[in-house]
Amino acid sequence: MKIVVNDASILFDLLDIDLVDEFCRLPYEKMIADAVLGEFDAPSIEAYQPTFDRREILIHQLTPDQ
Repeated sequence: MKIVVNDASILFDLLDIDLVDEFCRLPYEKMIADAVLGEFDAPSIEAYQPTFDRREILIHQLTPDQ
């Protein structure tokens, strides 16, 4: 099963309530679109970078047609 996050506010909420690690431990493939990542400010990117590096949250590159 996949979890696709299409709104950055969900990820910001996870940061605010300190549940990013718990979210990443869910037994599902987690994915965001690169457009969602575009909504992140520098501190949010820094906070999530380890999860991206460990591929706990995948970033899907959208094409112009998508």
